[in-house]
Amino acid sequence: MKAFTFLIVVFFLSGCASRIPQNISQAPTPNLELSEVIAQTDTHKGQPVRWGGIILEVANRVNDTEIEILAKKVDSSGKPFYDNVTQGRFLARVDGFVDPATIYTRGRMMTIYGLVDSVLTRAIGEKPYVYPVIKAQAFYLWPYESEYYDPDYYNCGPFSMTAVAGIYPYGYSFGYGRCF
Repeated sequence: MKAFTFLIVVFFLSGCASRIPQNISQAPTPNLELSEVIAQTDTHKGQPVRWGGIILEVANRVNDTEIEILAKKVDSSGKPFYDNVTQGRFLARVDGFVDPATIYTRGRMMTIYGLVDSVLTRAIGEKPYVYPVIKAQAFYLWPYESEYYDPDYYNCGPFSMTAVAGIYPYGYSFGYGRCF
């Protein structure tokens, strides 16, 4: 009986485990900002950072993959905020191959933990732009979030807009079982 209870407890506690790597879910101390690293790259070289944002481009090279990311602020768990405020861009170098066609596509949210490596200057259009380069030690691709909107929800019941207007006094789908 004790073994059964132990297995049940282990089973339920395993549901509390996070799939997010610990490096991603906990910020390094101190957590450097993108602007600090661009201003003083030599000073911050080799220091850990946790940055996140939106994937702009993925380029697979011979030994690694280079991911261009539009930097966003991240919350306490490391997830980037999806808003209109950006901090700039950075390049993350990931060992191995990541698939840009199906998984690591443009527009996905990603968080990188790694060490500041160097700075590269590349052109965005005709304007030169300075990219800090991060050698990734851990990274996490955030799942898609979709907001579901049920259009029938608001046309049901005696307090729906159609019932209040007197068009359908008991709701649009009264008697058809579609409301609740």
